[in-house]
Amino acid sequence: MTTYPLIYATNDATILPQGAADLLDGAMPTIKFTSPDGNSKFTLCGPEAPWPGIQDGILLVDGLSGVTPGFKHIDLKGARQPGVTWTYTMYDTCNLTMRLQAHATTPQGMSRLVSEWIGAWNPNLQGSLEYWTVDRGYWWFPAGASRGRIRSQLPRLVLHQEFTQKIRNDLAFWLGVPWTDTFRVTRRGGPARAPAGCSWATSVTRTAGPPSCATREPKTGPRSVSPTAPARQR
Repeated sequence: MTTYPLIYATNDATILPQGAADLLDGAMPTIKFTSPDGNSKFTLCGPEAPWPGIQDGILLVDGLSGVTPGFKHIDLKGARQPGVTWTYTMYDTCNLTMRLQAHATTPQGMSRLVSEWIGAWNPNLQGSLEYWTVDRGYWWFPAGASRGRIRSQLPRLVLHQEFTQKIRNDLAFWLGVPWTDTFRVTRRGGPARAPAGCSWATSVTRTAGPPSCATREPKTGPRSVSPTAPARQR
């Protein structure tokens, strides 16, 4: 597996001291792309991003463009109806654009870097684009190649290459890491108690979409409780 940024002479991908300080500060977002086969990984933005003149790597210049999908309203309209009747909303694919700069310290490193990046984008397969911050957590989506444009120049001579990469997210939305919150069912105005010999808890699983409720089975039988269930009859 090749991980960028790295120092070409030593093939060292260790984060630099300034990057370590920025990582502890937590202000900068980290954006990474991993190829479909997992053999190439590029840090494009954040504390681990490459330092031009020291490390070989690819930098995100202007941030991500187009991070949210478009949508269409599906409406019905009668021949003499004022306005329309809304029925549903359909989301389009999310099409992102990245303006990038490739930097290297040697002509050999430049050729290797650009070739690695081009080879990491297979139109028939999907890699992953990751976005991570300390306060907002980890987000990602399966990233497919839409189109790439490399400007015409001689990167081996200038050790610098600018290009644009367009990415397609077929899911429309970013994906997050699910987590579960567990809490006890309480009676209004009283402490949390369950009937004698019965113990249960209600869990809420959150994902990138709306939360869904799941209830564990009680220890004494196939009884379940949800937050909106009516009070048990005595």
